[in-house]
Amino acid sequence: MRPREPPNFRYVIVYTFRGSLLSTHRSFNRPNQALVTFLIGHDEDKFEIHKCFACYHSPVLDRAFASSFIEGQTQTYRLEDTTSAAFGIVTHWLYSQTLHYEVGWSISDELLELANVWILADKLLIPRLQNDAIDRISALLEMSSDSDEALPYLKYIYDNAPPDGPLCRMAIARWNQHIGTVAFDDGNPNSLPPRLLYDLAHYMVCHVAECDGNFCLSDPDVECKNGFDARVRAFHVPT
Repeated sequence: MRPREPPNFRYVIVYTFRGSLLSTHRSFNRPNQALVTFLIGHDEDKFEIHKCFACYHSPVLDRAFASSFIEGQTQTYRLEDTTSAAFGIVTHWLYSQTLHYEVGWSISDELLELANVWILADKLLIPRLQNDAIDRISALLEMSSDSDEALPYLKYIYDNAPPDGPLCRMAIARWNQHIGTVAFDDGNPNSLPPRLLYDLAHYMVCHVAECDGNFCLSDPDVECKNGFDARVRAFHVPT
């Protein structure tokens, strides 16, 4: 398979993980680069992105903008079930492969928007972005000691993300470390999604492991001794 050329070369060749050629896109060293439009949310907030970058990272967008459907005819893609803040993070990542957003967000807001980013990246088939987002989510859950910060995120992912997917599985696996003890303080069973309670009970029965004399929850495929980073990587999607 021909290696991927860096963006400052004349052309960027895009391959799937199987090695088949998706398309050839011009890079920034040519004038009049094509832009594609994204209309986000019910208010249809408008984003314009260089087509070569959008299609390079997402095979879904690559096929949509090259198709005979409305997206290909208008070079416009609508995403109603996400937020402008989340799509702004996606936009920055498409150009830089880094997560960047406004400072001053609460942990709760950051968790919710990153969950939106992960779900959107799942829809657009951008696994590297999914993994970057879940790494940051895991770090935020590590820092969170307030159920008011974590519970909105937990409710959101159980309403919107695949119930057996990495977001929900990681939430359960990390429950015992911080958010679990405070989440039951109000004594209200209706404050948690029923599926989360079922998953938590099932996970505790099946996957409680003893680590250095203390009990902790770990992914069944990763030993606790491998450390925090190894446990996070257990929830990465293949790239």
